[in-house]
Amino acid sequence: GPPSGEAEEDEDPLGDTTDVTRRPGVEDPLLRTVPGTRRQRRPLDDSLSGSVADPLSSSILGSQYHATAGSPELWHAVHVGDLEAIKSLAAEGLCTAKMRDGSEHSVLWHAIAFNHVGIATLMLESFPPGTSGGVDVAEIHPRKGDTLLHLLCQTKSFSADMANLFKRIAVAMSPTLFQKVNYHGFTFMQVAAASMNFWVLTYVLRNFPVQAKALVCMPNHAPMKNLAEVVPQPSEPPFVVPEPFPEHFRVADMLQQDDTGMVPYADVAFDVGLDNAGVAACRFLAHRIVVVSQSPVLFEALEKCQMTELPREKTRAA
Repeated sequence: GPPSGEAEEDEDPLGDTTDVTRRPGVEDPLLRTVPGTRRQRRPLDDSLSGSVADPLSSSILGSQYHATAGSPELWHAVHVGDLEAIKSLAAEGLCTAKMRDGSEHSVLWHAIAFNHVGIATLMLESFPPGTSGGVDVAEIHPRKGDTLLHLLCQTKSFSADMANLFKRIAVAMSPTLFQKVNYHGFTFMQVAAASMNFWVLTYVLRNFPVQAKALVCMPNHAPMKNLAEVVPQPSEPPFVVPEPFPEHFRVADMLQQDDTGMVPYADVAFDVGLDNAGVAACRFLAHRIVVVSQSPVLFEALEKCQMTELPREKTRAA
């Protein structure tokens, strides 16, 4: 791996290392994890800081480094997704939940980042959270400040298997970590909202009401604001000026009384307002054919209405 001990990562605040093989400029995904060459030079215990020329001291230091950093074979298997190799290494004690590569990431972290769900599931089942030697669900990216929940929400292909991992990690995670804001200023709920991951939003709201309320009510990190910013806004419908009725079709005139006081063309009446001795406060006359062409509800109602004599208007109408 690179002598720096950590590969370069992009600075996209909502970005991730989920699918580096598809990113331009990253030819080998193995460059994302290095076996930790810098750690090999410094003892993990101050009591071992004696002369490295001492063969006994060197052998102890080497074994302690190997136990915590893992072998290159382990990290290669993690990156290429070799589940059988990981099982074999775990059975021999050469793969544990506590091992970290040169960038301070665990096997579980990289398994999620590279979308190797089988390896991530194996680590959770072989090293249950909360047990001695179990996976650390409180792991945080040393440079970005992301939690495992941030990492899961950044997955480009959030499948049902990934949702399963989210459930297992969320249940084991401390409530205070739910509100962790990464170094770019985002909670995991904001990341989920910005990517319109409605499964995560729904799951957290239903199963973690206390944490969800705290997250939603954070004044400077409101996830629903992020969601509102990415949801496509409805476009205003264009206004089309209706064409006027032709001169020969004077609808209003056809509702006026003729010389005899009749309204010959009206065939429907709308009574509006409170009745006063059986007479409505107001009555509007209309044409049945015009009304039913504009409303299927009124069409159905008028089919059931009987024609009635209207003495005051001197016409028959429904």
